[in-house]
Amino acid sequence: MPIAERSGFEFARYRYYDNENKKFDLNGMLEDLDNAPNEQIVVLHVCAHNPTGMDPSQEEWNQILEVMKRKKHFAAFDTAYHGFASGDLHKDAYALRLFAANTDRLFLA
Repeated sequence: MPIAERSGFEFARYRYYDNENKKFDLNGMLEDLDNAPNEQIVVLHVCAHNPTGMDPSQEEWNQILEVMKRKKHFAAFDTAYHGFASGDLHKDAYALRLFAANTDRLFLA
C-alpha cells in the first residue's frame, strides 16, 4: 500500500485468501476485522477480488457486514472489476448494495 504510506496512513493487512486450501478465508478475515481497533478504514473489492478472483458468497458478505457494523469500521469499496466476476452488473454489485442498505459508513471508488 505505498499510496497509504505516502499519505501518512498506517495500515495492516487482513487475511483474505487461504493459500493452502485455495479458497476464501472467511474465518481469518472476520477474526482480523474483529481484532482490529474500532473505526478502521477497510478496503474491500466489490467483486472479482484481485489477485485471487475469490469473492465472498452473499451469506459471507452478510457476516462481513455484521462485523464491520459492530466495530464501526468504514468500508472503502473498490469496484474496478464490476461486471468481470459474473458478467451480471446487478449480481456483481451485491456487496455494495448490501452495505448501502445497512450502513452509511462506506465509500465507493
